[in-house]
Amino acid sequence: MRIPMRLSHAAAATLAVGGLLFGAIAPASPASAADKAKVLGGGSSFSALLIDQWRADTRSKPFSLDINYQPSGSSQGRNNFWQKTVDFAMSDVPYSQEEENQGQVPPAGSYRYITTVAGALAMMFNITDPAGNQIEDLRLDSRQVCRIFTEPVVTDKKMTWNDPEIAALNPGVDLPNIQIEAIIRADGSGTSYVLSEYCIATQPDLWNAFKNAAVAKGKTGITQSLTSGQPVSTWPAANSPFAAFGQSTGIANALAQTSGGITYIEAGYKEITGLPLAAVRNANGNFVAPTPSGITAALSHATIRPNGTFQLDFKTPDPTAYFPSTYSYMIVPTTGLNESKGRTIAEYLYYAMTAGQDQCEPLQFAKLSPNLLEDGVNAASQIAGAPAFADWLQSVGVVVV
Repeated sequence: MRIPMRLSHAAAATLAVGGLLFGAIAPASPASAADKAKVLGGGSSFSALLIDQWRADTRSKPFSLDINYQPSGSSQGRNNFWQKTVDFAMSDVPYSQEEENQGQVPPAGSYRYITTVAGALAMMFNITDPAGNQIEDLRLDSRQVCRIFTEPVVTDKKMTWNDPEIAALNPGVDLPNIQIEAIIRADGSGTSYVLSEYCIATQPDLWNAFKNAAVAKGKTGITQSLTSGQPVSTWPAANSPFAAFGQSTGIANALAQTSGGITYIEAGYKEITGLPLAAVRNANGNFVAPTPSGITAALSHATIRPNGTFQLDFKTPDPTAYFPSTYSYMIVPTTGLNESKGRTIAEYLYYAMTAGQDQCEPLQFAKLSPNLLEDGVNAASQIAGAPAFADWLQSVGVVVV
């Protein structure tokens, strides 16, 4: 069986791994499914739409992979991986300094991050105008995004959609005089982390006022990270004006039932809910929708950290970039892994880094750049039990074209 595959850019028409170039590969008999154990992963619900697609793609022959994934949120995924109750985790952020201080991190050298997903943190809304018509186009900037999710805690008063600052960004849009119903994640999530990282970077005055008010009023979610001015995975919520729900499906379902609502979520949920996404003004002054091309432009300015994750840059004046965009990482063990499980994880990653890239844009994620694809394949090939990449290509009939 031959499965045509294209990598994410023309520059990756052939994939360099270990000094070799792979082109068309003649298929061979696939490895027995008995050689591949079932694996359990958990974590990021931001990544779940794409992960579930890849799981479905690789369930049948010639791949025959059995992977269960629980979208429990990035924080829970990292915690479960530390406790060894999952075989791999997905997280939109690395382990925090707070987790390290509390000893809730696997031993150094026993795991690594693999960049697996690139996506947008979209502002999805559900607003009708005074005549009852669904508003489809909404413009926001970083100030309004951060005001919506922080100011009500400071003032004890919800904003309205016809707020003068929001109205000034949306000339010709008949915004209603109704309260903004901001919906946040109740669980620890990478999306909350990225939104707080975005507000700290772009609107520090708003964030500091929010932090101080949350601490003074005793909201739950007061963490060492919050008080020290760092991004947070858990949004301070108790007794606040915000509605809070777990996981991406939870906030998406809540938004669909909430007139005047807005939430932060992966862009792919637009296809599921039918609700529109706001265009957000970037540092160049352009309003950009959360599309794959905007994600790619934004993340091209991120810088890599020593641990293999990325420091996001929300203020780069790229005219085509959508902010906030982010990466999500697969956390895999480098020691103590059963080889049959290792084979399953490695082959899943091989697929994600090759043919799986064709599934990204239909789900509103961006394809990974060639250097990240190569890094992912190299990392997968080092997992205990991993077949050689060339052998895997041949066994499943994937063709690099």
